[in-house]
Amino acid sequence: MDVRLTPLERAAIAAILAERPGFEDAIAAQLNSLTKLERENSGGGFYVYFEVAKEAKTVGCASPLGKQTSANVEGLKHGLGLMLWFKNGRVDALEGFSFGEDTTDINLATARFEMVTAP
Repeated sequence: MDVRLTPLERAAIAAILAERPGFEDAIAAQLNSLTKLERENSGGGFYVYFEVAKEAKTVGCASPLGKQTSANVEGLKHGLGLMLWFKNGRVDALEGFSFGEDTTDINLATARFEMVTAP
């Protein structure tokens, strides 16, 4: 199973963690221990669902993180908002949501993007 993150997913997580320094190492360790990764293009954005190894240390941070992180994405006039969700101290999902635009025909694994601070 391929549990590698796409460039957009990696950049989104890095930008989100930059908002709340102090969790980077623990969350990176969780992401390095992924045992499963599922993607969904919902048409109004995307979800990446994570399953972290049971041995990975949990983190005590608020959920979600990322209320100031966005990305300008090729094919979207208004880009995507991005949030990282946690469940029981483990990374659970990365959510990218559009601002009323359809993402169905956008290949989010290969689309060009630029990380920005949310307005």
